[in-house]
Amino acid sequence: MLLEQNLALPRCPHCGIANPNLPTQWIIATTNHSGRGQRNWHVYICQNCGGLVLAASPEGKAGTVSEIYPDRSMETFEFEYLDGDVRDDFQEALKCFSYNCFNAFAAMCRRTIQSLAEQLGAKGKDKVTKQIVELKDLLSIDDETYQILEQIIITGHDGAHPYLPRITPERAAILLALMKDVLNQLCVRKKKLEEAAQLRKKAIDELKK
Repeated sequence: MLLEQNLALPRCPHCGIANPNLPTQWIIATTNHSGRGQRNWHVYICQNCGGLVLAASPEGKAGTVSEIYPDRSMETFEFEYLDGDVRDDFQEALKCFSYNCFNAFAAMCRRTIQSLAEQLGAKGKDKVTKQIVELKDLLSIDDETYQILEQIIITGHDGAHPYLPRITPERAAILLALMKDVLNQLCVRKKKLEEAAQLRKKAIDELKK
């Protein structure tokens, strides 16, 4: 995403309207106390609600946006149920999605699945496809979930290679839904069931006192 005359956000962080018209209202440049670390700021105004959005680009970054305030357009997930590299990789994937970096998003989704497979014990040495085959056998994954994993890997492969089809917003939206579905199935659901059992045990123990 670039600092341009109009900021390309998927939704206004104030009113939530899709594809808002956000023209530049003011332009500001700031530095630190020693005159270095310049940031170029654009203040945009939503033509639907009048809300202001502040976006910054560091000097030397060719106008690439590094900060947005307020940032309420970030996709979310129940990250407390993810661990280690899986959590870190999917957080990075969602940042890519939120900034419309869809090829990077797809590549990070593929990486997330690789991290998940390794975390769950599928070490597949050669290719990620071997990892998910091993994962299917290891966890007795049903055919539908396995097909979702395959589709994520295929889309991630496209995103990582310039000679393959680019990831469009429509493909990215489907990929996002598939990622959330498979992470819920393989990570979140299990931990929530464990959490529910622990809470019930705690409640029983309290009754016995």
